This record gives sequence, C-alpha cells and structure tokens, in this order.
Amino acid sequence: MTATREAADAAGATEAAIALEAALAPELPIIDPHPRNVPGGKEAIAAEARGRRKAGYALVEDVRYNERSAAERVNGRLKDDFGGRYVRVRGHAKVFCHLMFGVLALAIDQLMRLVT
Repeated sequence: MTATREAADAAGATEAAIALEAALAPELPIIDPHPRNVPGGKEAIAAEARGRRKAGYALVEDVRYNERSAAERVNGRLKDDFGGRYVRVRGHAKVFCHLMFGVLALAIDQLMRLVT
C-alpha cells in the first residue's frame, strides 16, 4: 500500500475534524479511540481488548500502529543518540554523509545488541 499514514490522538472535539479530513484525503488515518466518544467508556474499550487478546485477533490498524511506532523509535534514536538533531555542516552531500554515518553507527549498535 502506498498511502501515507497519519497518527493523531483522539483529543475530544478535534477528533471528528481530524477523522473527516483524513477520510477525505488519500491517506489512511490512525486514530486512537477516546473513552469519552465510545459508548460504555473505558470498560467497553478494555472488554474489547480482552476479547481480541483471547481470540488471538489483531486489527490491521493495530499492527500498522505498532510498525509506525517502531519506525519512529528508530528516527528518535537517530536524532537523540547519533547526531541527527543538530547538523552543523552545509551542503547536501555533507549533510547526507553526516546522517549516513549516524545510520551506520545505529545499525552497528543494533547488531551489537543482537549479538550480546
């Protein structure tokens, strides 16, 4: 699927506007349900989650949400731990080189974690 994904939190009144805008766009919305907007509230959400876990059922949206979270964790580590937040060089080639060294260091770090 080539559609981009939007993550949005269900923050009350803005949820309907976000859902409407995302439905009209060619993007796939990922919106967490908010207890205020679900009949039965937190109990209904918890019961639904228990039922899905017992049945071994995972929604496609939940899998996609977790995949997006993994990608965001990688981007966060690149920015926080491997120099991607503050790039102090100018020029496309130098910035690209700087970021690729960070990606290389991140890959080596992940391999070292896997081995040890």
